[in-house]
Amino acid sequence: LREHGLPLNTQKTIIIKGSHPTVNYSGAKPTCSTAKIVGIPVGHSADGRKAILDKTKGRVQRELDALRKANVGLYIKFNLLRSCINAIPGYLIRVCEPTKELIDFANSIDQMVDDFLHWLLG
Repeated sequence: LREHGLPLNTQKTIIIKGSHPTVNYSGAKPTCSTAKIVGIPVGHSADGRKAILDKTKGRVQRELDALRKANVGLYIKFNLLRSCINAIPGYLIRVCEPTKELIDFANSIDQMVDDFLHWLLG
């Protein structure tokens, strides 16, 4: 992960030592910071969490704007909203520590989705 600028927070991660028939574990000394594993932030600080939530809000708004302009049917737009656009915000809301920033994030996402659905069904 370090090669890609993604140090691992070992306080929230188990480092496996040993070997596997297809993998040699390095046993490297752990670092403590933030990482993105499968696209999801892990071990982030409060400032890092706020930045991730803000970035996600911006991404959702851009995707909803693009979906408004997309030349596809209502059913496809709804399924893209439900299955794709809302997946990461829903995940973050479930796994992040409940803070004021997370509540504000959830309310913002809800408002964006409500506005989109009113437009879509309007």
